[in-house]
Amino acid sequence: MSGRFEGDEALERLKALKRGRIIFALMTIALGVVLLVYSDNVLTMFSQIIGGILIAGGVCGLLGGIFGPRGSYFKWFLIVFAACIGVVGVWIFTNPVDMAALLPRIMGVLIIVSGFFNLLEAVTQAQQGYSRWLISLLIGIATIVGGVYLFMYAFQAASLAVKVAGGLLLFDGISDIWVISRISTKAKKIYQDSAPVDVEADFIEDKGGDEDETGTEQPRRN
Repeated sequence: MSGRFEGDEALERLKALKRGRIIFALMTIALGVVLLVYSDNVLTMFSQIIGGILIAGGVCGLLGGIFGPRGSYFKWFLIVFAACIGVVGVWIFTNPVDMAALLPRIMGVLIIVSGFFNLLEAVTQAQQGYSRWLISLLIGIATIVGGVYLFMYAFQAASLAVKVAGGLLLFDGISDIWVISRISTKAKKIYQDSAPVDVEADFIEDKGGDEDETGTEQPRRN
């Protein structure tokens, strides 16, 4: 019976784990759908959250500098720094699209610079008589074109990246639910197959089968 009891406990733990994993998977699916459908809104909202945090930090820094000890150089440094942080926060909060496009633009510039280096390497290969220098040239041109596109359409690129992230989250959540369901089904089958047989009940049932309708026990037939 102790084995049966331990099996019941293991099954209950599995059920609790399954519920937790399913809830997490459903949250992942919901987040993935939001990122897929509202990618632009997510970018602007995230930028505004960053702007709001910077504004709050700037205000706190200004208050700390204004009401802090007098005659301190650190006080004036804190006031100026907090004011700059607050101004940046206001700009980000009022221009969330530009903020969302800032990082892709920076990446676009870096990619363009890398493309120019590829062109210089292709020229060097041509001067050294390398037979496949044209491949390096095409790679450099493609890199520059990609960087220019990323710089010109930075917000669209950021929105696409958010959608890709949403699609991955959606896939992850659905696959988690499928894996959990398979593991749970297999665990239940193993538990049922390993359940001990009630020998006493089987004996009573077998004994009852040897009695006739009048209740008298009949001898067993070999």
